[in-house]
Amino acid sequence: MSGIGTLLLGLVVAGVVPALIGAVSLAAWRDAEPRIRLVLAALAYPIGATLVSLAMILLGIARIPLTAVSVPVAALLLALLACFGARRWLALEDPRQWPVAALGDLGGTWLRAGLGVGVFANLAFVWFEVSRKPIEIWDAFAVWTLRAKAWSARQSLILDPADPFYLGGGARTDYPPHASLLHAWPAIGLGEWNDVVVNLPWALIYSSAVLLVYAVARLTHGRLWGWIGAFALSGLPLFVVHASHAGYADVILAVHFLLVVSTAFLADRARALGHPSDRMWRALSIGFVLSLPLIKLEGVPLMVAAAVGLVLQGGGGRKSSRRKRWPLLLAAVLVAVVVAAANQALRDYVASTQLHVEAIGPVLSDLFLRGNWNLLWLLFWGLALAQIAGVGDAATRRLSVMIMIPFVPFLYVLWCTDAWQFAVNRTADSRLFLALAPAAVLYVSVAAAELWATQAEATPAVAQGKGKRAD
Repeated sequence: MSGIGTLLLGLVVAGVVPALIGAVSLAAWRDAEPRIRLVLAALAYPIGATLVSLAMILLGIARIPLTAVSVPVAALLLALLACFGARRWLALEDPRQWPVAALGDLGGTWLRAGLGVGVFANLAFVWFEVSRKPIEIWDAFAVWTLRAKAWSARQSLILDPADPFYLGGGARTDYPPHASLLHAWPAIGLGEWNDVVVNLPWALIYSSAVLLVYAVARLTHGRLWGWIGAFALSGLPLFVVHASHAGYADVILAVHFLLVVSTAFLADRARALGHPSDRMWRALSIGFVLSLPLIKLEGVPLMVAAAVGLVLQGGGGRKSSRRKRWPLLLAAVLVAVVVAAANQALRDYVASTQLHVEAIGPVLSDLFLRGNWNLLWLLFWGLALAQIAGVGDAATRRLSVMIMIPFVPFLYVLWCTDAWQFAVNRTADSRLFLALAPAAVLYVSVAAAELWATQAEATPAVAQGKGKRAD
């Protein structure tokens, strides 16, 4: 099969099927107000794709063939189980309206329209690139795609180096499976391997992230800031490059961390507002935390960092609420220790600990001076310092802390392990911080909105004071 028909069928298999499965898992909250449903719509594909991967793992463990029927049926059963649990314990019995943001009408229609045109232009570019290019033969092909080819061809998760589809080996068997399974499912559902169709999940996860940033910022701070966040993320250079050149797992990990912090941020805001959706957002955030180790090895320290952030965020600073969440932190640390002890690559990282001063400059240069980030990290740390000084909402300050915590393990890896050589050569450090970039874009959007509101409130007071002095 080839041509536009194959692409459209592949879009149904790779995108529509997982999105519908994700929607089933979220069906318990279908009566929420439209702005909350927009957030849930952005979550549908990532959740569904994760459930499809989890279903394939369970089928592989049970030695059940991975087919176009068995995989979606198993994923749908998992979604129905999640929906039942949500209806049983997390249903919105009092679906009150989320308070309308005071900045909801800020900015004219033309400004929002211009930002919207920019967003859709960036989306169109990524989709055009992904839908026309086959897989490029680079190291991502050997690390992720080769396993997917073998799994889809044999309808099994067993890797046999003697299998002709395995090409004598080369795929990293110690790498987490989610990215390879995202490649494998479209081929299984389509019934054949197609070098273009198997890349569609990267454009889908990119689009979901852009919609999520828009929906969250709109829900909390108004439409204009939703468009600003969506525009900033959709055009973030390194994010666009990795979305339009499918294969690496960096974009997948970045979006899942965005899922963690955005739902945790909404839980924090909902609790402060007395909105009944706080438990719903918290449950989703914990689920996304548990998904991180399925994506990349870096997902293990990222999971621990996210769990620490949830503990610090929980209860808005109340000690009793934080104590209730210490089991989550302990579980995350125990999982990290077990994974690190079982994984040779992580053990090698720890064993090679030594501060390499020559890597400090290149890493800081990549973060703050090079064009990959469009001043993202300067804005992030500048706004974080402004909020520490007392500007903005407490939930937004705690959001910044959740994003700051992963800098500790990431800088440790780049400065104190064998990865320092990649940092000096600038071949890996930007990709590592890409995991935090979409979350940082969300934070910059909402923090800038609150800084703007603070300045707008102060300006009339200053003007009034001048008038009194003139009198």
